Amino acid sequence: MISKLTSVELDTFAWKAICGWPTRSNFNFCGYTDDYAELTRWFLWDKVGRALRFSSDLQSFALERELIEASNCSSRTCSVASSFIRTRLTPQLSRFFSLIKKKPEQQIQPVSNFLRCQGPLVYVPVLSDRLKNATGELIRENMCQVATGYCETIAGAAVFCPNITVHPDDDVTMMLYYAIIDGLKGFDITLMRGDEATLRTQISTLTSHVTSVRAELETLQPDAILVHGDNHPPFQAYVLSARKMGIPVVMLQHGLDCEHRYLDEAYASNIAVWGGERQTRYRNKSIWQPHISVTGNPEYDCLRPPTRIDPAGTYWLWLTRPHTPEKCYAPSRTPDEGLALLNALIDAIKKSPGARLVIKAHPYDYAALYQRIILDQSLHGVVEISGQTVHELALHASLVITEDSSAGLDALFAGKPMVHAHFTESAPTIPFVEYGAALPGFTKEQLVESILRISAFDFEQAQGFLAGQIEFIRDFAGPCDGNAGKRFVQYVGEIVCQK
Repeated sequence: MISKLTSVELDTFAWKAICGWPTRSNFNFCGYTDDYAELTRWFLWDKVGRALRFSSDLQSFALERELIEASNCSSRTCSVASSFIRTRLTPQLSRFFSLIKKKPEQQIQPVSNFLRCQGPLVYVPVLSDRLKNATGELIRENMCQVATGYCETIAGAAVFCPNITVHPDDDVTMMLYYAIIDGLKGFDITLMRGDEATLRTQISTLTSHVTSVRAELETLQPDAILVHGDNHPPFQAYVLSARKMGIPVVMLQHGLDCEHRYLDEAYASNIAVWGGERQTRYRNKSIWQPHISVTGNPEYDCLRPPTRIDPAGTYWLWLTRPHTPEKCYAPSRTPDEGLALLNALIDAIKKSPGARLVIKAHPYDYAALYQRIILDQSLHGVVEISGQTVHELALHASLVITEDSSAGLDALFAGKPMVHAHFTESAPTIPFVEYGAALPGFTKEQLVESILRISAFDFEQAQGFLAGQIEFIRDFAGPCDGNAGKRFVQYVGEIVCQK
C-alpha cells in the first residue's frame, strides 16, 4: 500500500501516523500529569519519515544509510563525511542530554526565596543566544528577577536555579516505548532497528526530565517562563507543565519553516512572532491558540529592507537547508537533495565562464560531502565553502540561490536577485517565488535556466525583484524599524506584570 502512495500522500500519511499512533495502541495516559503523546512527537519526526523512505523506496536509501552509519562510527576508517558528522552533527539525543544537564550541585544556590522578595521572577530554563539580550534587558530595566537552568551572569547580576536530580520512571518508559512501537505498527510502520534503540533511550531521558521540570517549577514558582522553542525537548516539558500550573510561557519565533506540518502547532501560551504570516498560520492551523504579538525579529534590528536590487557581485551564493537524516522529517525530503543541487549548480557554472560559487552550508548540513565533490572535480577556486555570515556573503554576491531556509530571508536584506532551489516532489514551504522575490529552480533544468537568465540581467531588469522582496520581508520579518528587541522585552514585561 505504502509503495503506491504519491510523495504528497506519503508525507500526509507520515504526519497522520506521528500524531495518531495513540489511537492504535493500548497505552493509558490517565494518571500522568503531562501528555506524553505530545512530548514524544518530536522523537518521531525523523524516524517515521526515514522508515517510510526505507520501506517505500521513494528515493535511493544508500546515502542516508551511509550518513547514519557515519554518525555512529568511531573508527578512523570512516568515510570523508563521517568526521564532519561525528564532530558537528552529533545525534539529537546528545544535544538533548547536554541541554537538560545541570551544573554540579555545589555551584547551584537555592535562591528562589531571595529572588521572590525582589519582584516578579522569570525562569529561563535554557538561556540560548537568542534570549540572552532580552533577558539582560529585563534585568537592566528592573522589570523582573531572572533564574536560569545554569549558573550565569547577566547584566551584572548572578542568576541561579536549584539543582534537582531525578531518575527515569522505568515503568512509564517501557509502557510508552511499546505503545509507540505498537501504535506505529497499526499504521504498518516499523522503525529501523537503530531508531528503535534511540527512541527507547530518548523516552527514558524524557520521563526523568518531566519529573525534574515539575519539581523545578514547584520550587521556583516563577511568574513567567521564557523559552527558545515550544514543540520539542527540552522546552516542551516546561511549556506543558506550566500550562497545568497556570504559569504563562513566552516564546520568541526562531526561524522559518523548512518542512510542512511539523511546525504548525503552537504550545506556548504567549508567542512573539516576527511577522504577520506566522501569526496567520498559527491562527489557521494550530489546535492550541496562544496569545500572539507581532514584534519583529530582534536579530534584524540593524537591518532595513532593500531600496534597490544590486546585481553586482563576484560570485553566486548558495544557502542550503539541512540535509542530514535527522533533519529530513517528511518522507519526501531526502538527504541526497543537497548533492543533486550541487551537481546542478556545477552544470550552471560550466555554462558560465568565469562564474564562481560560494556555499554557505546550514549548520545541520553535510559540508564535508560538498568538499569531497569540489576536490574530486578539481573545482578549487571555482566552488568554495564559506564560514562567513549570510549577511556578509550576500553583500558581495551577484545572485543568491536559497532553499527552504531562514537564511533566504536573511539574504533578502542585501537586495540581490534570487533563485529558489527545491528538487523534491513536495511543494516548497517558503513562498519566495509566489511573492516574486525569486525565480523558481524546482528541477535541474529550471534551476540552471533561472541562474543563466539572472546572470544576463542588467540593472533595470534586476529591479523586478524589488517589490516582491520588500513584501516578503514585511510579511515574514515584520516591522524592520530597529525596535523589535524593545517590543519583545516590553511584551515579556507586560505578561509578567499581568501575572
